[in-house]
Amino acid sequence: MNVAMPLTIGIGIEIKTWQVMTVIDSKHIPKSKFLIAKGRGSIVEASARAFPALVAKFWDMLQKAFAMDLRPLKRLAALAFVLLAAAGCQKKVKPDIPTQTSLPVVTASTNTEHETPTPSPEPQSYAEYQATLDIFPKERKIIGVEKVIYVNSTGDELSELRFNAYLAAYAKDSTQKPYPPEAVKKVMRYGEDYSQLKIGELSVNEEHVETELTGTSLRVILKRPLSPGERIEVRFEIEAYIPAINARTGGSPGQIWCGNFFPMLAVYENGEWRSDPCYNVGDPFYTRTSNFTVSVTAPLEYEIIGTGSSKVAEHVEKKTTTFTAKLVRDFAFAVSADYKEHARQTSEGVDIDFYAFSDLEKPEGILDMAERALAYFGDLAGPYPYNRLVLVEAGLPYYNAMEYSQLIFLDSDFLNEAEQYSDIAHEIGHQWFYNIIGSDQVNNAWMDEGLVAFLKDGMFLTREEQELAARSEHERIKAISPEISGSALSSSLGEYKNWAEYHDIQFGKGKLLFHSLRNKMGDSSFLAFLKLYYQTYSFKIASPQNMIDAASAASGMELDEFFNGWIYNRDMPELVLDPIVQAN
Repeated sequence: MNVAMPLTIGIGIEIKTWQVMTVIDSKHIPKSKFLIAKGRGSIVEASARAFPALVAKFWDMLQKAFAMDLRPLKRLAALAFVLLAAAGCQKKVKPDIPTQTSLPVVTASTNTEHETPTPSPEPQSYAEYQATLDIFPKERKIIGVEKVIYVNSTGDELSELRFNAYLAAYAKDSTQKPYPPEAVKKVMRYGEDYSQLKIGELSVNEEHVETELTGTSLRVILKRPLSPGERIEVRFEIEAYIPAINARTGGSPGQIWCGNFFPMLAVYENGEWRSDPCYNVGDPFYTRTSNFTVSVTAPLEYEIIGTGSSKVAEHVEKKTTTFTAKLVRDFAFAVSADYKEHARQTSEGVDIDFYAFSDLEKPEGILDMAERALAYFGDLAGPYPYNRLVLVEAGLPYYNAMEYSQLIFLDSDFLNEAEQYSDIAHEIGHQWFYNIIGSDQVNNAWMDEGLVAFLKDGMFLTREEQELAARSEHERIKAISPEISGSALSSSLGEYKNWAEYHDIQFGKGKLLFHSLRNKMGDSSFLAFLKLYYQTYSFKIASPQNMIDAASAASGMELDEFFNGWIYNRDMPELVLDPIVQAN
């Protein structure tokens, strides 16, 4: 979710006695922008140093086998080999998700049918969500069936499953409303209204089981323990009323948007299910990567927009849109009869689709920002691994945009009033840090919010402007930290009294952590850290220690003490200043 680096990082190759040197080159911005540096790229350079020995061994084998002097050919082939390697470094490709780890290989088609990533044979299992929904937009009513195919990969024998049913947080009798008191006026713009969620017949492997819904936690009591590696199918009926409110799930006259509609399996860790409340600040959503197949039926005149690829089948008075989304954290969708579509395809084959029910003067500005942000974060971390990104107008309570997998809700007031759309870049950054790389957003929100906030600044601020802003922000937060109970980055969402406190620490202090980290590591090592982090933890959940280990490996520094000083202390550590800016 948002709060406001244009930067394109190209890789230049310099061939010199079998050493490949990376040169970070800004193609579209002044030299003062974010990461302008020159240095050796550890991964490429290490590979280059290995080339001579490999090539020599290969030619020695051929020479012995054929009793020929192959030295002239050897020189020619060696040169061709290096040039091909250099060309490979220049080309932007979909992520090479390693086949030798527990990550799937992700590929994306170049056609225009919005295909989603296809995993190779998976060494780890992903829950499969299958749902069929009937939507009655005028009544804002949804009736359907949800199936979840789950393989017990916890290593423990399970006596129960837990689902997080976030829609229940919007009920009138909810003790933990998902919005702070200061936002109620905008939330209830159309009058007081609340959600209703009924979980009908629930079965496990076609056998009825008992359930308990307490707050947003749905407990499924198994009749027989579920052994490690065992597979089950959970099926339950859903009947829901979507309130006319401005919220992550809500609606207005003629529209429905559902950001956290489906009950989702909780994360199982440290021997228990994580059933955190739907806190009224931050993003209290903690999920594992899953696959979705969702069929939504609505009246013929309504457009149905959702995560992933889509196929539409029209009937007499209705139409069914079936979505397929692979390797995502969640599934979001929206329905309206008033959408106007604005579309663009990037140079890398990603379809950007923007759906708005408002009459906007400059919808192209939205697409421009989205295209620019996709390229920017792809250059920083690694390629966007999907073929589609959807932007949808909605009504949100106290922020301008909200991220979901491959889909972003944009607030109507923001779209109609904003002079520039930098907040969109923040939400697109979350496609990498929250969606592709997961983290515990309840207890470590800084891992995605602080990092994305820091990186996004490089699209809009010069290096000097970033440094001045960081100094000012450091002094401001240092002064107010004693008054904030959750002033440590390790503070959970439940420790914040309001959105401002959460924002100051998890966005502000988190951003300063990464500003200091970049200055401490140096630009080349910081870039290497982002790419290593992406390659290692895509489609997984990364812990703070995982992030520390990636940064330490990329920089060759011992960074535990640095990170821990920022994460666990309530006081503000000293800001690490940019030596280049200081020298100037």
